[in-house]
Amino acid sequence: MIARLVEAFVAATPEPELWAYYGSYDFVALCQLYGRMIDLPAGFPMSVHDLKQEHARLGSPALPTQTIGHHNALADAHHNKLVGEFLTSLSATNPAASTGQELR
Repeated sequence: MIARLVEAFVAATPEPELWAYYGSYDFVALCQLYGRMIDLPAGFPMSVHDLKQEHARLGSPALPTQTIGHHNALADAHHNKLVGEFLTSLSATNPAASTGQELR
């Protein structure tokens, strides 16, 4: 049941990307809903992007602070969305960061 709901949610987005804050283990757990990685539904992302890595890649700027709902799944998800939007806008305004030129 949960696997079908997740599949429908992801399939409703063209070219879906998954983003999380330290989300590697969560991604593995999510994929285990379907068995092996090769059993993921068609179009399901094979990896997760990490907000913390993107934050570091962009020079560890000050992030928006979460003022309510710490360790509440929905509040944390909303905050992670805001952080992702912030990092995306920062990357768009910093061409060197978005091309990886400053990476070592």
